[in-house]
Amino acid sequence: SGINAEYGGVRLGSIMKNSVYEKVRDNLWMRVMNGYLWIFDKKGHKGMAVMKAILKATGYDIRSFFATLGCSKLLGDTFLCVSTEARGAGLGKRLVVASEARGKELGATHAVVMASGFYSQRIFKQLPYTLIKEVRYDSMVLKDGSPLPNLDKISSIHTSAILFTRNL
Repeated sequence: SGINAEYGGVRLGSIMKNSVYEKVRDNLWMRVMNGYLWIFDKKGHKGMAVMKAILKATGYDIRSFFATLGCSKLLGDTFLCVSTEARGAGLGKRLVVASEARGKELGATHAVVMASGFYSQRIFKQLPYTLIKEVRYDSMVLKDGSPLPNLDKISSIHTSAILFTRNL
């Protein structure tokens, strides 16, 4: 298709402040993500339950990151996606580097990333991120103890979720 590689990707994130973290659910990203997961839930995909299972399994807890990393502001990466047509040109890496620069301008001293797909994981492994924890999807369970749904529909290359951090 005629997609321009310069516009074939997106990275969403937010600056989180320890002193006002309780208000983070008011930001646009959280509203978008909650709406997206709600739509999946309505279609029977258990999106919210799956996301909670992934966050729990990887230990993704913003409140604890402030203490662990010793910071008051951090860049919380929430979404990195590059279209199939634009892959291989370094766009994903450029998006990450640009958002880190912007996060630093806004006072963030650290970044936290939970990468759930092979391609984004590959990008963060190439950059100076520290791998904190990796958990295979087939080892995760929902709150009721059942396995994550639709694992058979996930590509064989998307096998795990990885938690990364980095000093900016």
